[in-house]
Amino acid sequence: MSIEDERDLRVQLSGLLDGADVRPAPVAVVIRRGRRIRVTRRISVAAGLAAAATLAAVLPGVLAGRPSSSGPITPQHYSVNVQALGPVASSGVIAQGVTDGKRWKVVVSGSATAPSVEAVGAIGASGGMSGPVVLDGPVSVESMNDSRYTTIAGNVSAAVTSLVLQLPDGERPTLTPVSWGGARWVAVVLPTRVPVVRAVAYSGTRELAYSVPFRGSIFAAWWDPGQVGPARITRSIGSGVIDGKPWHATAQIGPWGWCFTEGSGSACYGVNPKADLAGQRLAMTTCSPAAGNAPATGIVSVASDVTRVVLRLSDGTSASFRAVEVAGSRMLGYVVPAHVRVTSSTEYGSRGQVVGSASGKAVGASRTPGWTC
Repeated sequence: MSIEDERDLRVQLSGLLDGADVRPAPVAVVIRRGRRIRVTRRISVAAGLAAAATLAAVLPGVLAGRPSSSGPITPQHYSVNVQALGPVASSGVIAQGVTDGKRWKVVVSGSATAPSVEAVGAIGASGGMSGPVVLDGPVSVESMNDSRYTTIAGNVSAAVTSLVLQLPDGERPTLTPVSWGGARWVAVVLPTRVPVVRAVAYSGTRELAYSVPFRGSIFAAWWDPGQVGPARITRSIGSGVIDGKPWHATAQIGPWGWCFTEGSGSACYGVNPKADLAGQRLAMTTCSPAAGNAPATGIVSVASDVTRVVLRLSDGTSASFRAVEVAGSRMLGYVVPAHVRVTSSTEYGSRGQVVGSASGKAVGASRTPGWTC
C-alpha cells in the first residue's frame, strides 16, 4: 500500500463520516453546466455509514502497515467480477458480471439522445437513470443507490480503453467500454456498503485521468495524472431553525472536487463553482424544492463584494443570510419556509450598502432557477 493510497483512504473515510446526515426524502434539484456533475438521486445514509464502517475496519492496519492491535484485518467480505464484452452492445447490454454471487446486467434502452439505464438480473431491478449524454472530459459517470446495490454507469471518450476501480479490500474491477447509441459506455454493480476509493481511466497502459469519488460513489472531478485537487475543507455555510426544524448547508471540498449539501440536495463540481458567476453577483449552486411541509433550501455562490443577502417573502416577512468564505469562493446557504415564495432579494456589501437586487423569480441571470427551484 503506497502513501498515496493511504492518504486516499483517510480522505474517503473522513468524507463519508462528515457526509452522513439523516434527512427526509424530497427530490433534489441540482444545476448542471460545463464540467459540473448533477446528483439528482438521494444519497443513502445507510450506504454512507456502512461504507464508512468498511473503511474503518480496513484503515487502522493499512495506515500502520500492519494489523491493528485488536487483531488481524477482517474487512467485510464481498466480491465483484466484471465480464469483458464485445465492442458493441448486444440487446442494449453494456456490462454484466457477478457481485456477491449474484449475476447482473446493466442495460441501456430508449434513444441515443434520451437513454435509460437499469441494472437487472439475480440482484433484482436496481435503480434507474435517464437523460441526455453529457461528456466533457475522458469520463462522465453517475451512480444509482438503493439499500442493496450501487450501480455506476456512464460514458467515456474515444481515448479511454479501460476504467479501473480501486475497492477497499484491494479488488480492482476493470470496466471495458461498450458502444451503444453513438456513445461508449461503462458500468458496474457494487454492494451498497462498498465505496470506490479511486477510479483511473487508461488508454492502453497510459493513465489518462483519475477521480477520488465523494462519499465513495459521486464522481465529480477527473484530474490529470499527477494533478492534485483542492485542499480538504469542511465548512458550514448556513444553519438555523425554520418551521421548528433545524437546517444547515455545508461545503465539503477535497480531492473529490467541490461538493455542497443542503436539505436533501447535493451537488458536486469538478471546478470551483464561482466560475458560474460570470459577472453576476449571484449564481445558484444547488437547491431543493419544498416538499409537503418541508421548507425549500439551497446554496448560492456570491460575488466578492456581497456579504449578506436579504430575501423578502410573500407572507410579509424577510430573512437574512450571511456569505461565508470557502476556498476562494463566497457562498451562502438559505432556506425558505414552506408555502411561501420569495418576492425579491437584496445584496449588501461590507459597509451595509446595497450592491444589487432582483425579483424573486430568478437568481442572477434570467436563465437561472429562482430561490424556490
